[in-house]
Amino acid sequence: MFSIPGLVLLVGLTLVRPQEFVTLLQGTPILTVLALFTVLGMIVDLKVGLVRFRKSPVFWWALLFHAWATFTVLVRAPNNLVTAVASAVTVLIVFLGISQGLAGFRSIRLFVAFLVAVVGMIASVSLMQVGATSGCMRLRLSKDQINLSFDGRTCVSEEDCYETSLEDGVNFQCEGLGPLGTSTIGGRIRYRGVLADPNELALLVVATLPLALAALEWRRSLGRVALVAIATVGCTLVTVFTQSRGGQLAFLAMFGVYFVRRFRWKGVIIAAVMAAPVMLLGGRSGDDADESSLLRLEAWRAAIEMWKAYPLLGVGKNNFTEHHFLTAHSSYFLTLAELGVPGLFLWTGTVYAAVKSMLVILWRAKAPEARIALVYGSAVLACLGGLVTAVMLLSFAYSQVFWAFVGLAGGVAVAATQHEPKLAMRMGVRDFLAIGALDGAIGGAIALYLRFKGV
Repeated sequence: MFSIPGLVLLVGLTLVRPQEFVTLLQGTPILTVLALFTVLGMIVDLKVGLVRFRKSPVFWWALLFHAWATFTVLVRAPNNLVTAVASAVTVLIVFLGISQGLAGFRSIRLFVAFLVAVVGMIASVSLMQVGATSGCMRLRLSKDQINLSFDGRTCVSEEDCYETSLEDGVNFQCEGLGPLGTSTIGGRIRYRGVLADPNELALLVVATLPLALAALEWRRSLGRVALVAIATVGCTLVTVFTQSRGGQLAFLAMFGVYFVRRFRWKGVIIAAVMAAPVMLLGGRSGDDADESSLLRLEAWRAAIEMWKAYPLLGVGKNNFTEHHFLTAHSSYFLTLAELGVPGLFLWTGTVYAAVKSMLVILWRAKAPEARIALVYGSAVLACLGGLVTAVMLLSFAYSQVFWAFVGLAGGVAVAATQHEPKLAMRMGVRDFLAIGALDGAIGGAIALYLRFKGV
């Protein structure tokens, strides 16, 4: 498979971000080069017959979603069109590489093993910030982002940074310092790049854990049991120390989906026991948490007002912060406000198709040779369960991480149908009506909640 080396490196470097801390890689367009390398590999695979194009259940949903999102940029902010097209193409390369380039379950297993290893490394680096030496971080604000840079001084409290500073008018935070130039933010652990937000770090780690569990379910060994135990403890610690409420919900949903599938009603009890430490120790409380919740509700109200003003096209992709000082803090409201009703329908339809395709595998795969499809279908369904739960509180609609997992659902569905055509998932009128009803129910319920809260 000529596309797999480029795809693996593209996904790995997108997450690890060595170009930010390795001097030789700084300033090089390495991700662009790897994206092109992945595309060339996919073309070669198709030409020589190593891979045959098979439409995954989420294929057209993904293409139409990104096409619509780019169209809204053309209408609302044409000056940003080049950037929007480049962003969409990069995400689609990752999505297509995973959903089409991984032609069978052997390739999927290798990719999953690599992903679990990379995420494990990221989690380990992030956890090293706990109890580490603290340093003075220069604080810079840009739109709704907070940028921190270490200025070389150690500290015990924020006051130490101001007392020893030779610069007036500079804002500082005293944060824990980790390897590879990482640091905490507000005392919450995080990584770099796309994972600089503690919430997104927690979501990635939680969503990857079922893939580690799948490796153990497929083939049991003492070594795999030990690795899964370490992964579970690490996932729990990351969720606790990121203090992510979205991560908490994802953790609970992920274990709920995984264990209910395995043990039916007993799985509810197991999931509750497994998630209890995270639910008790994780998340934030106090004034900061209350303020964060209020700001999120205000952002949702702003999203509804944007939708009312621009119901069809929205305000345009990536234009939410041009109309409100914070991002939407919800993929549902982000797509509604930026892409209008059609964009929300396509985004929800993508999620719906990915989830349904995994359910079809679990319902119909009965033959002994379909066991691997059951194992990975169940794992990806648990991934999606955690992902979908958390993205209701995160602006994750365009994230490469989100689309990588959607692509993995497509890849598993394609691999399963290659062996057993009856496992193919089809969408009908009832599905389209269900997607519309789901969008309306979520929007209506949250609108009533906002009114109840007086926002």
